[in-house]
Amino acid sequence: MITGGIASGKADFGISYADDILQAREKGIPVVGLMTTYQRVPQVLISHEENAADDFTELNGRTLYITPGTLYWKFIKNEYKLDGVKEMNYSGQLVNFIDDPMAVNQGYITNEPFTLQKQNIGVSYLKVADSGYANYGNVLFTAEEHMKQHPDIVRSVV
Repeated sequence: MITGGIASGKADFGISYADDILQAREKGIPVVGLMTTYQRVPQVLISHEENAADDFTELNGRTLYITPGTLYWKFIKNEYKLDGVKEMNYSGQLVNFIDDPMAVNQGYITNEPFTLQKQNIGVSYLKVADSGYANYGNVLFTAEEHMKQHPDIVRSVV
């Protein structure tokens, strides 16, 4: 889990998504979100420009490269009734996406589209934030105990 190093005391601060922090708290992990840099997450679902998915419903029948357990995907899949998507683990490599002109790949608007365009691969994308999934991104967080013991450090970092 993303919050593990903070809760165990191996690190003082971490950066994650709001839903990851909420999920950790549901499991009894005493972490606290402090601030965010993104009110709307920069996550996107990327398709090839010539086979653009212009709407989330157009993902059905395609292969999607995504990190297993991604909460925003669970929401989108349910919200848009996407039972015809073949889900494949995203390894951080784009070769599978590049080789399949009908594939869709998760990404950050600032990363994967840029990398693909540098390789002369035209892309289109759907912003996860436009799906109705409201999630803060890049949330700075710490352990409750660290916040109580070092409020001056927490204020300085924030």
